[in-house]
Amino acid sequence: VDGVLTFPELRQMLAEACGDQAELREFLSVGEEHFAILRKRPPQRKAGLARGVDIVIPVYNARDFTKRCIESVLEHATGDWRLVLVNDASTQAGVAEDLAAFAEAHPRKIVLLTNEQNAGFVITANRGMREAKGRDVLLLNSDTEVFAGFLDRLRAAAHADPQTGILTPFSNN
Repeated sequence: VDGVLTFPELRQMLAEACGDQAELREFLSVGEEHFAILRKRPPQRKAGLARGVDIVIPVYNARDFTKRCIESVLEHATGDWRLVLVNDASTQAGVAEDLAAFAEAHPRKIVLLTNEQNAGFVITANRGMREAKGRDVLLLNSDTEVFAGFLDRLRAAAHADPQTGILTPFSNN
């Protein structure tokens, strides 16, 4: 029709362009101008949203920072989570004992793994992440302190789009 779309064709084109992300609520034509009123649909919940989260913390020394990190997770984590601590053969006095005490005090929430020799961050982190077995993973440095709502916000961001594979917060500001 000489490059001019009809009303039903415009409606169809907008519906196809929106896919399942938005619903075409109203389409108005005023003279030669056309207006589409769209409503964004809430994101579809992925089946994985109900999965638990393993919070993996590779640990090498830094006793005071590590204790504060673990305490902050214990205070602020919500939902189905567990803490996987991986001691990378720490040499600082008290680190191994602190980790064992946390694991003993919270046996249903904390898994403690210990490397026989220092393996480095990447190998230690991978060892902790292998424990997840189908759960989501949050990898934390041992000097991180988390705050109320951290895990809920990360879960929501990670599952807002089914194409999301990795999420990296840069700051708690």
